[in-house]
Amino acid sequence: EQLLGENVDVRADVYAAAVSLWEALVGRRAFGHGSDAEIALKVLRRPLSPAQDVEPSIPSRLGACVARGHHPSKSERFE
Repeated sequence: EQLLGENVDVRADVYAAAVSLWEALVGRRAFGHGSDAEIALKVLRRPLSPAQDVEPSIPSRLGACVARGHHPSKSERFE
């Protein structure tokens, strides 16, 4: 939202926390490596795959919570 100049609220923090949890569960960076600009473009263009698609041992309920937290639409995230 911040990259697009939209109003930022707590759901931006939920997104960041969910991406961090995704990375911890999967064991790799969510958007790969690159410059800040390259990472920002990836965030805007490519939603994350569900964590359990990358690491099948992740429990489905945990994966669903993580997916809701990093949903591209802030209206779909936890408040």
